[in-house]
Amino acid sequence: MIKKSILFIILVVLLNTFLIANQITKLDKVSLQLQWKHQFEFAGFYMAKEKGFYKNIGLDVEIKEFTFDTDIVRDVQIGKSTYGTNYPSVVLDKSNGADIVLMSAILQLSPHVLISLKSSGINSIKDFKDKRIMIGDNAIKTASFRSMLKSNNLSLDDMIQLKNRFNINDLIDKRTDITTVFKSNELYYLDKQGIEYNIWDPKDYEFDFYDVILFTSQSELDNNPQRVQNFNEASLKGWRYAFDNIEETVDLILKKYNTQNRTKEALIYEAKALKELAYFNVDTIGDIRKQNIRRIYDMYNIMGLTKEKIDFDSFIYKNKNKTKDLTKKEKLYLKNKGDITMCIDPDWMPFEMLDKKGNHIGMSRDYFDIFRKNIDIPIDVIKTKSWVQTLEFAKQRECDIISLAMQTPNRKQYMNFTTPYLSVPVVLVTTHQVSFVDNIKSIKNKRVGIVEGYALSEVFKEKYTNINIIDVKNIKDGLEKVENGELYGFIGSISSIGYMFQTNNFANLKITGKFDERWELGVAVRNDDLVLLNIFNKLVNIISQEQKQTILNKYIAIKYEKGIDYTLLKHLSIGFIITLLILTFFLLREKKLRKKIEDLNENLELKIIKEVKKNRDKDKAFFRQAKLASMGEMIANIAHQWRQPLNRINLSLAVIDDIIKDDIIDGKLIEDKIKVSQKNLQYMSDTIEDFSNFFRADKKLTKFDITNTFTKVIELLNGRINNIDVVYNKTKVEISSYENEFIQVFLVIVNNALDNFLINNIENPKIEFKIDIAKDKINITICDNGGGISDDIIHNIFEPYFTTKFKEEGTGIGLYMAVVIVEDSIGGSLDVECKGNKTIFKIEIK
Repeated sequence: MIKKSILFIILVVLLNTFLIANQITKLDKVSLQLQWKHQFEFAGFYMAKEKGFYKNIGLDVEIKEFTFDTDIVRDVQIGKSTYGTNYPSVVLDKSNGADIVLMSAILQLSPHVLISLKSSGINSIKDFKDKRIMIGDNAIKTASFRSMLKSNNLSLDDMIQLKNRFNINDLIDKRTDITTVFKSNELYYLDKQGIEYNIWDPKDYEFDFYDVILFTSQSELDNNPQRVQNFNEASLKGWRYAFDNIEETVDLILKKYNTQNRTKEALIYEAKALKELAYFNVDTIGDIRKQNIRRIYDMYNIMGLTKEKIDFDSFIYKNKNKTKDLTKKEKLYLKNKGDITMCIDPDWMPFEMLDKKGNHIGMSRDYFDIFRKNIDIPIDVIKTKSWVQTLEFAKQRECDIISLAMQTPNRKQYMNFTTPYLSVPVVLVTTHQVSFVDNIKSIKNKRVGIVEGYALSEVFKEKYTNINIIDVKNIKDGLEKVENGELYGFIGSISSIGYMFQTNNFANLKITGKFDERWELGVAVRNDDLVLLNIFNKLVNIISQEQKQTILNKYIAIKYEKGIDYTLLKHLSIGFIITLLILTFFLLREKKLRKKIEDLNENLELKIIKEVKKNRDKDKAFFRQAKLASMGEMIANIAHQWRQPLNRINLSLAVIDDIIKDDIIDGKLIEDKIKVSQKNLQYMSDTIEDFSNFFRADKKLTKFDITNTFTKVIELLNGRINNIDVVYNKTKVEISSYENEFIQVFLVIVNNALDNFLINNIENPKIEFKIDIAKDKINITICDNGGGISDDIIHNIFEPYFTTKFKEEGTGIGLYMAVVIVEDSIGGSLDVECKGNKTIFKIEIK
């Protein structure tokens, strides 16, 4: 009897143990509805599932492939799917009543484009009229396509719409003239067959919108906020893994998700294309910004497709994982801990270093200043002499954390790693004699330096066994060895390389190539302290994208120098300076700024590009296209003003070249010619300075003279206005307002006049500026004799996207923006009238 009782007790205990274990391991079942068929476009979600990232947070995720009867937004709203991915049209769905929340934007730039065969004779968007187009329902709703067409005075109604069968052979076999494709997919098959095509990409018309937008229902967020946060973070972790391990990810897709029967080569092509789009102008995967979502909404609103206004603050999910949510255990841990010890890299600027006084400086210092504000205990820096010693101290537990480190298999033996808070491109530096390296295989058997102990050294030695990796002491040591010919090249982060180029004279070096790898940098935490790891993950997660950008700009943005270094000028070859300036000139004219930034690494280029990009990013989202159009016009003006100084510099350099060739040492003459070149370079720099001042979007209320402001505009346009008679009264009228707003309006009006002079071939062009003060108002008139505006279109000129010019000449949004500025910002009115061949713009300010 006793034995039976004991047996019964044992069985009960075992059963309870089983039930408890089963309860503990039970996973929440959720689902993710994809916006298309399985391919690398959704690889991050596959890897989050297959690598256990979802399972580790208690989720069993079903990934659902798209079918043609799927309504993604509806399914998420009614709970048929917990999460979904979608196109930018999800913003329109929200405006039309969908109760959804956006979580992340996986692709910062959409790969969705229109293409036509070169043999079709379609050479511009205007040629789309009456042509056949295959386009799906989602693409029809996409703001980027609609906006691109609208900016060219076209709509889909102007074309013959065919049902999209999503088969590239329909284009090849000429069953359609135009079709929608993903650059990351169908172009691979056209390239492979050697078929020539034209791409009509919305981004080339400045409609660069998100894609693969992860979202959920408001109900899911309200009822399961922690699950939403966990799913979002695990998904982004999966994406980082997928892009860092492309071949492994492709092999998985081929094995388990290849419903479209893609080849490995095609999937790798797709992966590389998507990685570039995912990190376009950001350093963290999944970044989503309110101003970009607002811009998509504004485009739909202009087209009259929206129904309701959107509360953008609630529409975009905000990570709630802040330090105020520290658990009791974590708070008690910090209280008992007393202080946290930290090691850094003592010589790795602009990221971090110990200065001569032993102080921690650099980007990581700024991040840790934010971290310190969110916890109540000190974070003390333990001084080390090198990065190798920092790693050794971490192994020996002499420091609890490393401020900035990349995860590697070896380091995982003694450290855990937070979510990365910096993601930096990896580049190759060589001498100028080496041409551009677009394939890592081309540096086979070359001696290439990497700083000893850096994660990249471990990664590259394992991944690229055919490269002879040489350990160097630090970045400067590596660059010096390249310059001296001891090494073929040096591999490092673009940020640290750029910093060294700015602070040291490496005139014979250049950035030659960019690798697929990125430096993913987070806080490394001793792996025997999981509580501290959780705390720092929360600290990292509260850093906003705006804070990251502010820190990045502080250390990376390149400002103008008010002088040219004689030594640097002497070291630059004649051909290189001429090539550099001409290349900069043409790059600016063609507005290919973004793509070329990493290839251009000398100060003059970087000054121009960084300043233009900095100011472009400040532009209001809705007026971005108009600003870009204005920039195009201003760049053309700069080109005019640069021609003469370029000629003078070229002449001075030719004289120096002759002296050197004739083996004549004439120090005085060389010095004179250097001064001439310096003076002209200073003039060119000042031109850019004026240009950048105009595009600064800081709205400061100031007191200024309106007539003087108009004079500034004329000076800005000096390159185009030489042969034009400009007449204006000298009446001084001071007001308190926003001067840059006036400059923008005046520029739009005057540039329109200059265009009309050229279009109508006016022999004696004239612009008259008048200002009168009445009792309670100020009247400003700007009159030109450029041919006037016909009665049948004058009432349309202030409408958005209305233009009488071709695309390359104008966007049709300049005057619309001008009237909005005058009415909404300046508080006045803008009107126009014609008298014969004269056009008169009237601005009234009360």
